[in-house]
Amino acid sequence: MAVWEIKDRKGSWKVEAPNWFSAVGEVLDARKMTGLEAGTVFCEVQPAGLVRLRDAAGLLDMAVSRVGEAPRVAPPVEEITEDTGPVVPPAPKAAPPAPIPRPTPPIALAPPPAPKPVPPPNLAPVAPPVAVAPPVAVAAPASLPPVEEPSAEEAWSGELSTAELRQANDIAEQLFLDSTEIAQARSPEAAAMAALRILLSVVPAESGAVLQPADSDMSLRFMAVLGPKADAVRDMTVPWGKGIAGFCMGTGSVLMVRDAVHDPHHMHEIDEAVGYQTQEMVAAAVRDEEGDIYGCIELINPVGGFERWHLDAVRSVATSLAGYMRAHA
Repeated sequence: MAVWEIKDRKGSWKVEAPNWFSAVGEVLDARKMTGLEAGTVFCEVQPAGLVRLRDAAGLLDMAVSRVGEAPRVAPPVEEITEDTGPVVPPAPKAAPPAPIPRPTPPIALAPPPAPKPVPPPNLAPVAPPVAVAPPVAVAAPASLPPVEEPSAEEAWSGELSTAELRQANDIAEQLFLDSTEIAQARSPEAAAMAALRILLSVVPAESGAVLQPADSDMSLRFMAVLGPKADAVRDMTVPWGKGIAGFCMGTGSVLMVRDAVHDPHHMHEIDEAVGYQTQEMVAAAVRDEEGDIYGCIELINPVGGFERWHLDAVRSVATSLAGYMRAHA
């Protein structure tokens, strides 16, 4: 069991949990806060393993890191002995005869020696006391102003700059206008493909995909794929609850993974099967305003790296696609 350290503006906690999401849930329950499933949570998994979380309402702002493993307690070992029947105590041995004491002659004691006279101590004359100079007055150092450490909110660049906010607002308006293409789609597959094209127009990336639960079994199927390996993965499925898509669908979150090669949630089997390497990824649950989840939308390997406002862009398109899914369910 891993040990996770969770920090925010109110303090820090160490929790034993199988993964960072479970650790955050325990802290929220202890603080009697609304669970993560109640609203959209933006997660950023950084290469060093540090996870940053915030919610759309601004109530959640946490940093999560793995600090070690909980000590394992070995189960008690039960000693198994062979049954050889009742134990017969050995017969007591006869005690040997006691020896007969022999008389010992008395020992003559010598008289103690006479004490030697002790000479008087040779005392040296005591030197007169040395005059000590009065202490020199030292001026007190000037008081320095206290150093203010940055708060958790300032330390994490979760707040967008003015330029980023302006760009995010412009993109949000563009996505709102483009969402009509999703609403006018003739099939769920066409709506998913429209969502990918709209999203890739504002967040350039090498690949993109939309997954939804399959009707036949407990798995996720690719309903829309764009990228160099689209034909290879189109007929593949992802086990329910596995991979980044399964994680986002199970939690209703928006996730940014900056080092997918070492992320435990990423399904490396698909990369190996099609000869592809996922470096970075942004994924969001296709979740409507009522909280119902219909799938997951992903962008893989961005051109120039993902930025923080990309999380909002992916969530916006995912919400529009979820609205279509709900209307045509």
